[in-house]
Amino acid sequence: MENGLTFQDTYKLAQSLVQDNTTAAQDSVLDPLTFLKQQINIGNRILYNDVGSVFLEKTKTYTTSISSNSYDLPADCARPKSLYRIVSNTRYTAERIFDEDRWQRIQLDNNTNTSDYLQFMFARRSTFEIWPLASTAAATLYLTYETIIKDLSADDYTTGTITTLANAGTAITASGTTFTAAMAGRFIKIDSDGQWYEIESVTDTTHLVLVKPYEGTAISAGSEAFTLGEMSRLPGATHHIPAYFAAWQYFLGFRRNKDLASVYERMYKTYHDWAVETFNKPFESTYIAPKRNYPYMRNPNFWPINIG
Repeated sequence: MENGLTFQDTYKLAQSLVQDNTTAAQDSVLDPLTFLKQQINIGNRILYNDVGSVFLEKTKTYTTSISSNSYDLPADCARPKSLYRIVSNTRYTAERIFDEDRWQRIQLDNNTNTSDYLQFMFARRSTFEIWPLASTAAATLYLTYETIIKDLSADDYTTGTITTLANAGTAITASGTTFTAAMAGRFIKIDSDGQWYEIESVTDTTHLVLVKPYEGTAISAGSEAFTLGEMSRLPGATHHIPAYFAAWQYFLGFRRNKDLASVYERMYKTYHDWAVETFNKPFESTYIAPKRNYPYMRNPNFWPINIG
């Protein structure tokens, strides 16, 4: 993960923008911090929708069955995107079928066919089906799918130190920590290194496994400070944008101020449009976008704000 903001960083930015870090309920309904957190998650969902789904992609493998053509979709699957298998170094990608009647005709016309050459796929609510039925058991199917967006909610965790982490390794050993299973999928950085790494799994309260190998200086018998946080999976350069959405909504309705609402609306939309222009592509693949001028550099009068 390129450097970005954790959820805690983002809501603290929003608090700074609106100059309100109180937690007392507004009209006995909602406190400012809870409101800002809600709006950050709404802004995050808008960005995911508009910037592109490629940042939500995951891959899951399956082993083929010779007795059934139906397989369970992952629990975190919002929608499947592609399915393929490899036979003799050749990739066979299933054609997606979206019409139930057509799928049933394929089944009726070819219900006795078995083959290792994958041709069709039909997705249902919680399962997907393939045709033809696999003729070889325990072969590998590769499913690429878009994950369900989860709201961010966790504060940063910094208790304890990292004692062991090898360069090019994925296993972390810590001291004084209380890691939990819920931390899988979050991100961790060694503070002196500064690079974020996604957590694959939590072994126990003092051991983690990273998704990708650590590229920093090895820690063999150290006592390194760390930050473990929950982050958006969008590019780090976009992580501040939901804070401006939250500030806009704060002044639009939570504590009404038409002038400040207009200022933050303009700032949010400028950042949002820049993100869409930079990162949203008409195709879905891992892609490094060409540089676009950052909004601040594009317009030196972008920040005419006086909240005081």
